[in-house]
Amino acid sequence: MKLKIELEEGLEKPHYAHVGDACMDIRASRDVMIQPYETVAVPTGMKVDIPLGYELLIRPRSGVSMNTLLRMPNGVGVIDAGYRDEIKVLMWNASRTNNGTFDLTSKENEEGTYIIHKGDRIAQMILKKVDYVEIEVVNELPPLEIDRGGGFGSSGVK
Repeated sequence: MKLKIELEEGLEKPHYAHVGDACMDIRASRDVMIQPYETVAVPTGMKVDIPLGYELLIRPRSGVSMNTLLRMPNGVGVIDAGYRDEIKVLMWNASRTNNGTFDLTSKENEEGTYIIHKGDRIAQMILKKVDYVEIEVVNELPPLEIDRGGGFGSSGVK
């Protein structure tokens, strides 16, 4: 399948880093500074023509989450087929104090201000098929053959 994108001049198009990867890395289109406890919409310089019946999911990169205190506060960004503006990635700096300025090469989860540089790989994206459902309101749900009970960790940790 081909995905049409409009990309600011000089930016690298999203691509799979390795054969078999599920997601393509996407990059920041400009330098962005994120102070402790601040949330910023990081621009990507990219607009996407998402086919009807599909969604584009923006997911965190594990290296960013593991090595820095930058987080995607919405967990996964959902871009609908009808959206044609620039894709931006929400990033939250979970630092509680400001012990300096760090970039994405940091490996120590440093507490402070983070700078994302133009061209840094900040997130990843995947195109997924959407199954549309028809809602039926009922007075009572049918019983389960086996009620597993619980929820919210009821099956334990080990």
